[in-house]
Amino acid sequence: MEIYYVLRYLLAIIFLVSGLPKIIRIRNFAEAIREYNILPKYLVLPFAYLSSWIELLAAMALAFGYYVIWAELVLVPLLISYGIAIGINLYRKADLNCHCFEGLGESKLTFATLMRAMFLLGANLFVFANDFGIFGTSYKTISILNLVVYAGLVLVLLLLIELTQRGLIIAEKVKKEYGF
Repeated sequence: MEIYYVLRYLLAIIFLVSGLPKIIRIRNFAEAIREYNILPKYLVLPFAYLSSWIELLAAMALAFGYYVIWAELVLVPLLISYGIAIGINLYRKADLNCHCFEGLGESKLTFATLMRAMFLLGANLFVFANDFGIFGTSYKTISILNLVVYAGLVLVLLLLIELTQRGLIIAEKVKKEYGF
């Protein structure tokens, strides 16, 4: 159980130190996301707001022990998206700053950055597995209903993103056709 608490509080500290400066300087963080050249322009600012608040709220949940499983669940797709963005830009050989810890100094995007993101994902999954009882030492449980609700929220979010994207495409076509 000691490893569990060390990792849980380590994740809390990392996401607090990472998320708070991003919220304070949200426009800078949005520009950093844009530099990665992964998301369409119209999703950059919403992703900046959403991801920075997820980091901060998850950090608080992990630190105080409330809604820990929910924090772990929302961190998984966030960390995967960070890993994918880092991996794509490493493949592109892009000369970018990481922007992982806004305001704490710059660091170049390297293979070590990708390994750090994967470590955080692994640590998060370990904490989740412990809370879920996979290792048989859990003092908490998660119900099937919680998993269904989480899956439903993820599907609704994906649907909203898809509808927004289609709506913007239609709006662009109307704008071109009618000269708005």
